[in-house]
Amino acid sequence: MAGLTWLHLSDWHQRGPDFDRQVVRDALLTDLRQRDEIDGTLGQIDFVVFSGDVAWQGKPEEYQAARDVLFEPVLKAVGLGAKDLFIVPGNHDLDRAYVQKMLPATLNKPLESNEQVQEWLATEDERNRALEPFKALCLST
Repeated sequence: MAGLTWLHLSDWHQRGPDFDRQVVRDALLTDLRQRDEIDGTLGQIDFVVFSGDVAWQGKPEEYQAARDVLFEPVLKAVGLGAKDLFIVPGNHDLDRAYVQKMLPATLNKPLESNEQVQEWLATEDERNRALEPFKALCLST
């Protein structure tokens, strides 16, 4: 029976280009390169999911640094491309300064009903407005 194998990572908390996580990253890369030796079923990884907190404050320079020092080396180690990386933003991926200045008060607190969710996500204009604080997360190649 065929299946899927994915790599799940989270909580990198990149604080910019000078935030050194090399020891942690290098240990991860070593394990990824030796994954066949660790467990033969890990030979083929189909995609990578990063579920929250790539950044520390949702700033563009944090995402660029994470791309350079984490995502590109991880994808190379498992033989995948950017199209195989799926990122689910976390609370640290939100540019809170942007939220305070630009978003309506209703988006400065959790939505409390399905109706509120639909109001902000059902149409492209509102959905784009709700996602604006995450704009720095765009990691296109």
